[in-house]
Amino acid sequence: LGHPVSERVCDDDFACACTPDGDGSTVVSMIDGRLVRTCTVPNRRQRIATSGRRIVSVVQPEGSFSGEPSETVRIEAIDPVTLEREVFGEFPGRSRTVMDGAERLLVLAPDGTLTALECGRGRVFVARLPEMPTRFEHLHVVSVPGRHLVVAGAHEPGDLEQAAAAQIASAGEDLTPPLSGAIWSVDRSTGEPLWPAPATIERHAIPLHQPADLPILLLVRRHPDREIARSEVVCLDARTGHALFQQDVEPGP
Repeated sequence: LGHPVSERVCDDDFACACTPDGDGSTVVSMIDGRLVRTCTVPNRRQRIATSGRRIVSVVQPEGSFSGEPSETVRIEAIDPVTLEREVFGEFPGRSRTVMDGAERLLVLAPDGTLTALECGRGRVFVARLPEMPTRFEHLHVVSVPGRHLVVAGAHEPGDLEQAAAAQIASAGEDLTPPLSGAIWSVDRSTGEPLWPAPATIERHAIPLHQPADLPILLLVRRHPDREIARSEVVCLDARTGHALFQQDVEPGP
């Protein structure tokens, strides 16, 4: 195609080969291979998700300095075939985003405002999460029928050099780094909190690919300060957020 490709976005009818900077991206037909167009799409630093062939991206206001977080950002989706844009709105610059499945994007602002977005539908809900942690750097979501389990928090000092290295080495990308923060259960349709209060986590990691039909949420935590390293396993009741099981275990193979 004459340009380096960093990402391919496609559906049943079209495929877009996106270049790193977005310029010279190429759209071809999946049916007969013909060239549909060459276009410019958001660069890979702006791209945060894909929904079908649509590219969801974060756009900083004009005049903001590259690499520095701005006070607000705009989230939008572009269809590289038609070049139509869908603007979802503006959000605080320090918000975090995560995909839940192939269609839904969750945006969490530092003040606890949670927004669910879907291409073609716009905003599904806007809700406020209570007891938002003061330190907020990372967002994760665990899919459960009828609800989102939303995990927000930050690393504790030294965690990435100590506990996370051992956890990630043993579990690969299926385990989040250890976070301190909170977990909420919210209704998938309205965003209404379903637990009496969020569950508090402290240096806990979460397996990302837990079966959706389990009635529990599994968390693990490593204790690097002990002479013999042990791991703590916690099982939360997905219906109430209460701890059902908590126990230290010996390290396995």
